[in-house]
Amino acid sequence: MAGETAMTMLTLWNDRSPRERIMLGALGCVTASILVWLLVLRPIAEARSSAAATRDQAVQALGETRFYAREIAKLSGAAAQARPKSAQTLAATATAAGLTVSGAEETDGTFRLRFDAVPSKSFFGWVAAVEAQGVPVRTMSAVPNAAGSLKAEVAFGAPR
Repeated sequence: MAGETAMTMLTLWNDRSPRERIMLGALGCVTASILVWLLVLRPIAEARSSAAATRDQAVQALGETRFYAREIAKLSGAAAQARPKSAQTLAATATAAGLTVSGAEETDGTFRLRFDAVPSKSFFGWVAAVEAQGVPVRTMSAVPNAAGSLKAEVAFGAPR
């Protein structure tokens, strides 16, 4: 059957005049050129342009990341200088945050603070801020009061 098809195609080609053969050859070349353009060259150009756009976005993100890393390093340096060095300085930061400290003591590098009635949101926000300064929480207990506040005790380790 394949032989018959080839024979039929050859017969059809030979039945054409030289002018028709030239026109069919030109049409085949144009069709092949269009297919190469649509199936090969255009996808390669689109992939190249997409890769360039992705690279530009990555370069911009890298620049932003480096900028923020420098800013964080500056803030970390400032935070290292502002780290509390004693239970009294921790109590002062708690008072500055609007919390009432009922007791503060320092034993073996542990800063322990007691609060009789503190709002939970302010207390936990203050604890998170102190931890962000490099002073780790060792232990913490918080019990709700009848007034909707907390009776809390927190022990911080030595600053890192």
